[in-house]
Amino acid sequence: MPETPESIKAELKALAHKLGCQLFGVGAVPELEPNSEHFLQWTRSGAHGQMHWLERSNERRLYPQAVFPGARSVIVVGLNYQGTPKKSPQGLSLARYAQGKDYHNVLMKKLKSLCAALSAHGADNKPYVDTGPVMEKAFAERAGLGWQGKNTLLVAPQFGSWLFLGIIFTTLKLPPDAPAKKHCGTCSACVQACPTGALDGTGVLDARRCLSYLTIEYKGALPPWAMAAIGGCVAGCDRCQKACPFGQKCPPSNEPAFAPRAPLPDAAEIFEWSEADFDWHFEGSGVRRVGLDTFKRNVAAALGNTGDTDALPALDFLEKSTHNEAVRAAASWAKNEILSRAARS
Repeated sequence: MPETPESIKAELKALAHKLGCQLFGVGAVPELEPNSEHFLQWTRSGAHGQMHWLERSNERRLYPQAVFPGARSVIVVGLNYQGTPKKSPQGLSLARYAQGKDYHNVLMKKLKSLCAALSAHGADNKPYVDTGPVMEKAFAERAGLGWQGKNTLLVAPQFGSWLFLGIIFTTLKLPPDAPAKKHCGTCSACVQACPTGALDGTGVLDARRCLSYLTIEYKGALPPWAMAAIGGCVAGCDRCQKACPFGQKCPPSNEPAFAPRAPLPDAAEIFEWSEADFDWHFEGSGVRRVGLDTFKRNVAAALGNTGDTDALPALDFLEKSTHNEAVRAAASWAKNEILSRAARS
């Protein structure tokens, strides 16, 4: 049988599933990103916080044809990462996205295999996994994988938002899939689950109030309301995703690289870590980009939420030994929080 765009697409979809990707879709490459004005308004408001790279490269982010000149289609894949975090004896844990190996590397290997198959058909290709000025969620919605929910993440009926997205720009013209329709309706479970009011219910996120942003991207001293809201999660936050009815249907990931790692060690040990210790413990993990001082800051704040007086010596050590003002402020807050709880009880 002669090769057709439809047969090539079917071949690629079968390969994506063989590689472990649960979702596959194809979209067109628009001249102008349809969500461009929404994005510009968001950055103008300052809601992106310290993520200043989102203000750059708009000549490519908003004009997708400039990302990869000659691109005629965009392939989007989704990889399920659902898993149950393991908690330390003190109740500390990582968000689910950070449980296993760095998803950038895991998913990029799969995209490169798809690119090799595309190249065999004479196509030039460019893959992205959160590594360039690409609005992945908008492309995924147009490729039919799901819709951008009120938590601003892509929501798929079978997986909720427990998905990593990979993008391939290709010069091959493939039949596009029908765009997904939104199915959030009147549900506001994710909005109500956010402990800091970062979601406004219309699909807009104020990153400056988002615990994922505050524990990963933000490098200053955390305000008391943020430290109190962290709970025991020291990198990221899953609450809006866990609250989503679609996310509650998601099966565990079958990707071996995303298997939950061992629980975090005792906080006292973490507070003694050097940069080399931190890098060794999180080798191959996305947590490394958080940085040692920010991680210690988060762990100190989380300890304050445990009310565990046994943590006071470790916090006292951290407060006296660190040269980082944000870490020192978190240790001081945590000590006061523990002592106040003890006094009340």
